[in-house]
Amino acid sequence: MRPITSLNQAMLFSFVLVAALPVALFALMAVHHVRTSLVENVARENLVLAKEIQIHVENYLSHPVAHLSDLRDHLAQQDDSDLPMVTPQLQREVGSSEQFEYIYLLTREGEVIASVGATAADSSRYDYYSDILSLHDFFDNEVNTTRPVWSDVYRSDASGEPVVNIALPLNDIILVGTFNLNRGDVDHHFNFSFPKEISFALMDRNGWLITSSIYGDELASHASKHHLEIINSLHQEGDNTFWVDEDSSLLETAISFHESGWTIWVGRDQQSILAPIEKVRSYMMVTLVFSILVGLGIAFLISKKMMRPISSMVNGLNRLAEGNYEVIKIENSYKEVDDLAAGFNLMSLAVIERESSIRERETRFRNLVNSIEGIVWEYDLEKDRFVFVSEHSVDILGSHPQQWLDTPDFWKTHIHPDDRQWVVDYLKGLSENKLSPQLEYRMLTTEGETLWVRNMVNISFDSDRPARLYGVLIDITNRKNFEIELRNSETRFRSLVEQAADAIIIHDDSGRLVEVNDQACISLGCSREELLEMSILEIEATYDSVQLSSIWTSVRYGNPLTMESRYWRKDGSVFPVEIRLGSFSMQNKTLFLALVRDISERKKADAALRESEERYRSVVTTMREGVVLFDHSGKLVASNPATETILKKNHAELVDMLASEGWSAYRDSGRKFPAGWNPVSLTLENAKAYENIVMGFDFDDDGEVEIWLEVNTRPVRQEGSQIPSGVVMTLTDVTEKRKVMQALKESEEQVRLLLDSTAEGIYGVNGAGECTFCNSAGLELLGYEDEKQVLGKNMHQLIHHSTIDGDTFPDHDCSVLKAFSNSTTTHVDDEVFWRADGSWFYVEYWAHPIVKGSKSIGSVVNFHDITERRQMQQQSIRTAQLASLGELAAGVAHEINNPINGVINYAQILLNRLGEGDKSTELANRIIAEGERIATIVKDLLFFAREGGPEIKPADIGEVLAESLSLTEAQIRKEGILLNIDIEQDMPPILTRAQQVQQLFLNILSNARHALNAKYPGTHEGKTIDISMRHIEKEAGGFVRCIFRDSGIGIPAAMLEKVMNPFITTKPAGVGTGLGLSISHEIVKNHGGDIRITSQEGEWTEVTVDLPMINEEEG
Repeated sequence: MRPITSLNQAMLFSFVLVAALPVALFALMAVHHVRTSLVENVARENLVLAKEIQIHVENYLSHPVAHLSDLRDHLAQQDDSDLPMVTPQLQREVGSSEQFEYIYLLTREGEVIASVGATAADSSRYDYYSDILSLHDFFDNEVNTTRPVWSDVYRSDASGEPVVNIALPLNDIILVGTFNLNRGDVDHHFNFSFPKEISFALMDRNGWLITSSIYGDELASHASKHHLEIINSLHQEGDNTFWVDEDSSLLETAISFHESGWTIWVGRDQQSILAPIEKVRSYMMVTLVFSILVGLGIAFLISKKMMRPISSMVNGLNRLAEGNYEVIKIENSYKEVDDLAAGFNLMSLAVIERESSIRERETRFRNLVNSIEGIVWEYDLEKDRFVFVSEHSVDILGSHPQQWLDTPDFWKTHIHPDDRQWVVDYLKGLSENKLSPQLEYRMLTTEGETLWVRNMVNISFDSDRPARLYGVLIDITNRKNFEIELRNSETRFRSLVEQAADAIIIHDDSGRLVEVNDQACISLGCSREELLEMSILEIEATYDSVQLSSIWTSVRYGNPLTMESRYWRKDGSVFPVEIRLGSFSMQNKTLFLALVRDISERKKADAALRESEERYRSVVTTMREGVVLFDHSGKLVASNPATETILKKNHAELVDMLASEGWSAYRDSGRKFPAGWNPVSLTLENAKAYENIVMGFDFDDDGEVEIWLEVNTRPVRQEGSQIPSGVVMTLTDVTEKRKVMQALKESEEQVRLLLDSTAEGIYGVNGAGECTFCNSAGLELLGYEDEKQVLGKNMHQLIHHSTIDGDTFPDHDCSVLKAFSNSTTTHVDDEVFWRADGSWFYVEYWAHPIVKGSKSIGSVVNFHDITERRQMQQQSIRTAQLASLGELAAGVAHEINNPINGVINYAQILLNRLGEGDKSTELANRIIAEGERIATIVKDLLFFAREGGPEIKPADIGEVLAESLSLTEAQIRKEGILLNIDIEQDMPPILTRAQQVQQLFLNILSNARHALNAKYPGTHEGKTIDISMRHIEKEAGGFVRCIFRDSGIGIPAAMLEKVMNPFITTKPAGVGTGLGLSISHEIVKNHGGDIRITSQEGEWTEVTVDLPMINEEEG
């Protein structure tokens, strides 16, 4: 929104701006100039005051310096040998001066040579003063000068008052005097008479406040350290300079001393200094307000005089807008306003003339509109109502035009309810899309009758925006009713024509197409529009125009015709058709109706049937098999030449031989078929085919079959019927084939007998590795009961898929497949085959290629189980290892036992002498524990060197197990392991060394516990050890089988063969010695038993121990 909305406001604002702006600028410049001058004057005065204070301070500080210089000159005249006399002199000097608190003589390194003062009598404090004085920075680089050097201000350790050290060089030593500022009466000496608004302060170079005109205690505050001007003065170098900083209260200046490094600060109150500026600013503000008021008064008078003629002209324009075209008169005006008023007067005269012309045109237009047979209307889109409706609304709808104008929704409410919404939405959309349509819909008269109307609409635009709608509404009820009836009739006819499966073509007597249905378009490959532009002569491919004219003439006189012909398609192809042609008259014109059916498929079927019949006839005639056709009664109807050749009968003999009651044949087994039995009768009776029936015929009735036939029958049915109308029988002479098959069968039985008689497993594979045969020994070794379980299976995937470790055995490394691919014999004795139950066994096998011609077509593999042989080899190796281990143990046990016992004893003595809290106790315990561990290992090694052992006695195996469990049951229960024990009742005793068998069981249980704890660190329902004992029989006699099964981590397959070797263990380093299972194996062997271990890594481990029972003779 604009802040200035009238000419009067604009003039007032302009006058005020012109009057006030120069005054405001002058005021700002004057205030700035005065303030700058005042600040510069204050800066100069501050500097003068600061230098005046500096002169007083330097005079004040010159007295102690002069006093100390005289003392230095006096000391300089004495020799070094007179140094003991220095102290009394210094003492007198201190006593005669109230300003010095201490006087020192120091070396260049800061060491105190002599010191006098109130507390300096004790020479033992020299080192203390040396440390204190050496902290001052004037020792670092200032002592090499000849002028006095001043230290920072600090509090005296003796008096607690502020002091400063003054140092003067004296040959190779330094004379230092501690000057007490309080005794020097600094405040009295610097008691300057300054105005109240001026403040000053004296500080050392570190910002320590010495005296001040505004602080009560000169050493009580250190705030000056943080003042920007003072800090800048303390750190500047070179000549004294000044600067002025302005904050919210003070104008400040600071300068520093060259010799002492002290700083003088002078500050003045800003408010009192700048008071004149505030007066100037007030005067300027009053002047500015007065200027604005004067400008407003002058502007108001001038604008009022200028706006009077303009207001008169505005009033005249308002009258002109209301239709009062009087001349606008303005008094005491300006030339520009008079020219504008004259222009408006000319415009008024032009408006009067145009209004008269418009009224005449409106009268003519109204008469013209009322002469139109329809309702002419005009609709204002902005006002959303009709602004004009012609008088014919009374004749058509029975409503006066004024009703349309007075009631905005009159037209909408008289639209038929079914059409109302879409008509309103349609017209709204048309106005938005700038279209001018015609639409037809229904309206209701004032009496409730329904009329069909056509509304022809045009759109008027204002600035490219729809403004008004114009239209004519015509009554089309009669025409609409006729169109609806005609459309319904046409729809019914069109529906019948379009649903016809045949093409329908209507043409006149010249052949020009009049109407076609969709099927005609599809059949001819043309659109409806294309066909209606064509003649029947353009699609007829068989008859010419003369022939067609003759046909049409015959049909015109009431002779409908059905004929075959050919039609052209759009793509140039020709297809056969069947035409049923008739004629009818319409509007005194003869038209022909042709029902055209595409008979391409029927023609193809007829041709295919003829071709098929000829082909099959040729095939049957040339077949080597006999083919015989029987009718529904079983009588021979026809046969091919091969039938007569096979049976060595002519047609008449065949009819008698193959009559229903004439069949006399033998079964494949040699027994005769029942009298009158034949497959033809069965096929006719059961309506099903019989295949591969072998029948033998004895033509001379001597009891010997001359010919064997393979008979097949198949019923022949009529279309749609399930009852056979005949039978087709084929005969194949299999006499020679039967002889060959019999010989082959006998040969196969002989080969199978030879294969099944061998003790080795033998199987064969084809080129794909699939099994083609397997003998009985092979099935037994592989754990299969029937050869069908392996036939057709890939033998590598079935029995040779993995190594003993469970790793996949790749096909390309399989020696069986290599024998086939390389056509060479291979021999392997270090692999395993897998049984049907998932177990494996060591195998030795030979693979021989099967060669046909020069091509290898498969392999034959013969194999046998070498598990026992491998076990014997391993047992032999293990026995040799244990023997060597026993010899070694026997040789070194004595040499190890004696020293280790000494180590244990000495460690025990050491432990007894140590107290309970001694740190060496743990070390002694560890020595004893490790020594006993070595002794245990030696004891276990000696087991392999001993022959025999304790006396063998009968023992109850269950009691031995119970004693073993009693030793470890508490640990098992603590570790959360569940024991499942199943011991057969009335177990026979065994001959045993009870302690060794007990050790055997403890070793097995220990390994099981370790495996379970490794898998389940806590309690778990699967943390179990299953123990079972059963009586079994072997060739060597009766045995007790003890099975220990745990659900622990298992043993890797690669370790299974080695776990019973000495020093082989799956436990972590330091947990086991690797001798437990070796000792267990030796115990079982000494008892004449057997021990086996099976495992699945990550799942379970099972240890099976077989111990011999006491036989009757031993009992």
